[in-house]
Amino acid sequence: MRCSPRPLLHVLVCLLALLSVACTDETGGTTDENSSTDDGSALPSTVFRIEFDGTSVCGAPVDRVEFATRRINCWDPELPCTVSTDPPWITGTAAACSELDGSMEWQVEVTQTGQYETQLRALSGTSQEGIHCFAGGGAATTKVSNADLDTQASFTLTEAPDQDCANP
Repeated sequence: MRCSPRPLLHVLVCLLALLSVACTDETGGTTDENSSTDDGSALPSTVFRIEFDGTSVCGAPVDRVEFATRRINCWDPELPCTVSTDPPWITGTAAACSELDGSMEWQVEVTQTGQYETQLRALSGTSQEGIHCFAGGGAATTKVSNADLDTQASFTLTEAPDQDCANP
């Protein structure tokens, strides 16, 4: 009796498909303001906001300012969770210095629970020239819980000591 390789190939393809679905990115990769699920509904999210005069960090060599955050630790639930050693930045409001004119609202949206480090970053080309750190509740990081995501909470952050932020 001779076996056909076709059923084995079918099983192998199905297993590979299941494995690709089971593996998810827990690094908190870049999101945009139009984040949505496969069915078109919005992902649970929260927004960090600040009021800041970006012109105060502009000037040679700084030509651009951006408000960005990154997930640096787990929280709600704390485990199991995977955070990369150099988590990616999620960029929110960004503007060229030539476009800035006084104080304005800066915001960035997140779609995962965790502890976030948030910065207003002064940039020259691709180089970071300076930072201002921001966090919620006087802490070094802002904690986002499942309840915050479900209720689409909005956090108004305050300036934190710059030494509380990494300066990549």
